Amino acid sequence: RERPTQCTPGPYPGKLHTPGPYPVLRSRDGHVVVVDQAPEFSKISDVGQQEYNQQELAFNELALLVMDALSNRSGTLVMMCKVTDVNSRESALVSSLAPNPFAKAGEKQFKATGALMKALYPTVTFKWFMVNLGPSYKGKIQVAINNFGGRSKYKIMVCDSKFQAQLHKDVDPAQLPLRMGGSLPDKNI
Repeated sequence: RERPTQCTPGPYPGKLHTPGPYPVLRSRDGHVVVVDQAPEFSKISDVGQQEYNQQELAFNELALLVMDALSNRSGTLVMMCKVTDVNSRESALVSSLAPNPFAKAGEKQFKATGALMKALYPTVTFKWFMVNLGPSYKGKIQVAINNFGGRSKYKIMVCDSKFQAQLHKDVDPAQLPLRMGGSLPDKNI
């Protein structure tokens, strides 16, 4: 079957909808590519738990709808290939992966939302690249990931600033922003 290259979102109540076709970023294996950044806890705290939960739920629901539609059309299970640009937010990422009795409001909100997403959407990530990690944090994050159970520790790739060769094995540069060695404008992603 032919794989769709674009999807046009239907009407969505709220701030997330803008009209027009959007290219679906795909990995070499056909999974949906999602590019994001490491958490910024102070901004999560400013937004508030309910608003943050609603935005995360809306994003995950839309992503799931796209993955389901692509799975049905292709006859193959389509999951998510995440690329998280850590870029000087390593301490937040380390905090988010381990228990922290001294966590402030934003970090607590992030973890609570993460637990909710994990319960609602337990198996949507095929592979997760964490890129631009500083050398002092790469080992700490790898240790935290090695303590994860099940498949999680095998699907998470911890990469320093020389990540492009490893990432490009799974994701064609045409599907990535310039800052990740791709060809798409950074401002759009």
